[in-house]
Amino acid sequence: MNETLQQIISKSKDSVAVVDELRKAGLSIVTGKIGQLPLLHALTAGQSEGQAYDETHYLLVPAVEADCGYALFTKRLIPAGEGANNSLPKRRVFHVPNESTCEVLVDLLTLEKRGEIQARKSSTGFELADRLDHLAEGIDKEAGNLSGGLLLIGGAVAFFNPLLGIGIALNSIVPAVGSKIAQSGTSLVADKLRDWNAKTHRAEIDKKAKQEVKRLKADVYENPILKSIDALLSNVEPEYDPFVSLGNPVDHFSELARLAITSEAVRSVYGKTDLPESIFTQWVSHVGELDVGAGTV
Repeated sequence: MNETLQQIISKSKDSVAVVDELRKAGLSIVTGKIGQLPLLHALTAGQSEGQAYDETHYLLVPAVEADCGYALFTKRLIPAGEGANNSLPKRRVFHVPNESTCEVLVDLLTLEKRGEIQARKSSTGFELADRLDHLAEGIDKEAGNLSGGLLLIGGAVAFFNPLLGIGIALNSIVPAVGSKIAQSGTSLVADKLRDWNAKTHRAEIDKKAKQEVKRLKADVYENPILKSIDALLSNVEPEYDPFVSLGNPVDHFSELARLAITSEAVRSVYGKTDLPESIFTQWVSHVGELDVGAGTV
């Protein structure tokens, strides 16, 4: 788990304190690496009105400072009013600069070097979707390791790792030994808290047990902003100007939540860069500062 996040959880007395400490620390993403790709995982889930799916978005962001040329940003998007554990159909959406970079994504995740990639026969959409689904399992696992199973939804904390929640509850009862008890998982207090937690969520668990969660085939989305960043970096068209070509990015996204996630991804990748002033830095700065609307990121 991220060291700063671990320290925050271990000393917090309740979930409200966790949120406050995360804000004070400015910790909104946790970072790691998967395959050759730098991995940036958002701790906060986006919320969207009128959405029918529980979605996880994976954005392959062209990154000038990354050795492999890209970074992978992940974020979950949940319909407003739904919790982290729900029975909605699950969908995975891979955002790429263009569809041809899907193979680049697969290669980078599977540790293959570009110079060693053998020519492949073109895959059908379903074959590619299956491969992406398989890789997404590994991405989600690594993101879970980095976050410790913590997710913020609408300013509230949800835990996929029950021991984290137990640890915080114990801190509020016996602050001096709470984290140690939570780690051992053998104390009587911890056992009672587990029983209480199980009873509290019994209705939700029973509902989930009766329903089969449907996972849809992975979608590949050619993201116009990622495409514009890739075009600037490749310099295939020296006169290319995304401010002219795209104009208002809102006009190029049918789902504003996807634009909001893209803005957050670009901000996360380029927020602390010291690149010299250019149309590229102006564009990524502009994209990262987009005000798409409240409640979407």
